Amino acid sequence: MLDPIIISAVAAPMIETLVKELFVPKFRDFLHTANIKTKGLLDKHQEHFNEYLNRAYDDYSLINSHVISNSQVELKEVYLAPTLVKTNFSNECGEAFMINQLPVKLIQDYGKILISDTAGMGKSTIMKYMFIDLINNSIKDVGIPIYIELNQLKKGHTIIQEIQEELKSFSKEFDEELLLEFIHEGGFIFFLDGYDEIAFEDRNEVTKDIKSFISKAGTKNYYIMSSRPEDTLPSFTGFQLFKIQPFTKEEALNLLSKYDFDKQKSDLLEELKTGEYESFDDFLKNPLLVSVFFSVFNDKKDLSCKKKIFYQEVFNTYATYHDSSKGYYTRERHSRLGIEDIEQVLKYIGYIYMIKPEDGFDRDNILRLIGQAKKYCRNSDFNESDLLLDIIRTIPLFYKNGDSSEYEWTLKSLMRFYAVKFLANEANGKQSVFFEFIYNNAINNNGSINNFISTLDIYYDIDKTGFNKTFVNPLCENFINYYEGNLDSSMIASNINKYRVGLLFHFSYAKLAIVNSALYRDKRKKAELEKMGKQPDCRCREEISNKYVYLFALVNNYHYLLHVLYMKEPNLYVKQDMINKNKKLKNLKGVFSRYEINGFCDKANLKDVDVRTGKESREAYVFINELLIKSVDSNLEIMPLDYEACKRKIHNIGQIIAQSQTVLNLLPS
Repeated sequence: MLDPIIISAVAAPMIETLVKELFVPKFRDFLHTANIKTKGLLDKHQEHFNEYLNRAYDDYSLINSHVISNSQVELKEVYLAPTLVKTNFSNECGEAFMINQLPVKLIQDYGKILISDTAGMGKSTIMKYMFIDLINNSIKDVGIPIYIELNQLKKGHTIIQEIQEELKSFSKEFDEELLLEFIHEGGFIFFLDGYDEIAFEDRNEVTKDIKSFISKAGTKNYYIMSSRPEDTLPSFTGFQLFKIQPFTKEEALNLLSKYDFDKQKSDLLEELKTGEYESFDDFLKNPLLVSVFFSVFNDKKDLSCKKKIFYQEVFNTYATYHDSSKGYYTRERHSRLGIEDIEQVLKYIGYIYMIKPEDGFDRDNILRLIGQAKKYCRNSDFNESDLLLDIIRTIPLFYKNGDSSEYEWTLKSLMRFYAVKFLANEANGKQSVFFEFIYNNAINNNGSINNFISTLDIYYDIDKTGFNKTFVNPLCENFINYYEGNLDSSMIASNINKYRVGLLFHFSYAKLAIVNSALYRDKRKKAELEKMGKQPDCRCREEISNKYVYLFALVNNYHYLLHVLYMKEPNLYVKQDMINKNKKLKNLKGVFSRYEINGFCDKANLKDVDVRTGKESREAYVFINELLIKSVDSNLEIMPLDYEACKRKIHNIGQIIAQSQTVLNLLPS
């Protein structure tokens, strides 16, 4: 990171060249056209314009960093070229353009560009980067750069007055009409940053002023404006809308590596590749939140504790830091509510969104939910519509979904975080009802179980005791009942029977199929089947004369719950090293995929098999065991639960619950 003095020194000759080759000839022509003959005026304004660009370069080449508290970093050190996607207000996307330099052709093609996206996507960063790149490379193709922070505009302070203020000496020499005449000659590019930051009570008047300025400034200038999504943006006719493409995982990793200022290759970068932080993937699509992620997790100690800190820091960043990082600008809260009361409302809304996602949430529904959430707030004296404005504009956690009338959470993970906080703190002992709902989804093989996996992950980190009581305990009890009902050593060697039962707890059913081997060996037919998506990804087979025998098994939704349990309580599972020591046990893990078998064999050749008991036939039961002991291609490891460990866990949870109840009984009623 360079010292600001060095940055200024490096930029000075480039700015001087730009002023001499762009500003001087334009200003000389203007003086001649306007018949202004004030002696020395050209030299004086050349000097002052030089000062403006140096000052602006100093301001915009450094940005406030969330990674290092109370510090600034050089923009180019942490800039990762984003991609702008041409779109419209109906969210129909077109061409994509990477902004790794000032996009001269793009600017020339469209003349007026609007970059609009949600908070933290890097709009201001892109604007500043383009402004700095123009100076660094002395680009003369789009005109003299003027950078306007639109939050400075208000009633009584117009955009032309702000330009005068920025250019300083011009305000002494030019009145508004003469300055506008100078701009009307053309040859300027205006960076209009932060339309959404204009004070709400001034928005209408300032919008009229900006439109009037653009109209009077003529067609020989270029304009780039940035804003969060706003209802009034479509009124800026002639502006081509662009959105910012979310980061890929690889781009997020590249940005995180830029924050490793000491170049020590943080362990965090390697751990991100392991899937350790999968639940945070939607945060890593947002440049601002990537920096928050780095600042929270890079010096990690207790990961579960850090997760809670991270979610809270995301909210704080949206609520306060992001605006305060832009200087003295503060976005007004329409509801006048404090942070804690707003979070109380978010907890209730998050919970309803999670358990009833199919309902859809239009304006009327959200206003109704806000009204219902009032009973959880200390301060219930607020207008529902005002708070809706706050969570859309001031703390942008919601957005309107294109042309739809429905509102969505900007970050689904943050919705789950608040839903879990509601369950842990406001559900008044009804958490078991929620987990019973999850179990019913699992038992009935309802695909919506996937929606709750991240929720369970967050719940463990926020309320471990509640997680053990309402999730771990009944799951262990279900496994113990299953284990004791299916342990049958008469059909399989006793030394691996318990591992088999633990493994099959993941499965719902299986089918045996006899497949004609000639069909399988026909390469052309095989290629055709693969193209149709009918080639099984995972299969076990035994050749019998001229046919193959296939086993198709469906992993039940208990597996997803068991996967969460394995991540949180690995001690409840058979130890990996025990399995690795025994070749047969080592291969008692595998996963079978759903597979549409119609293209391979006649339905008449299918035979349903109970993978748990083998009631249909001993032959089929033994055959399944043989298949399980073989090496099976696996996309997802399945580990067997440990019967004894589950019994100990239930005992320990019971003791904790009893101790908690004893403490409650001692409290005064």
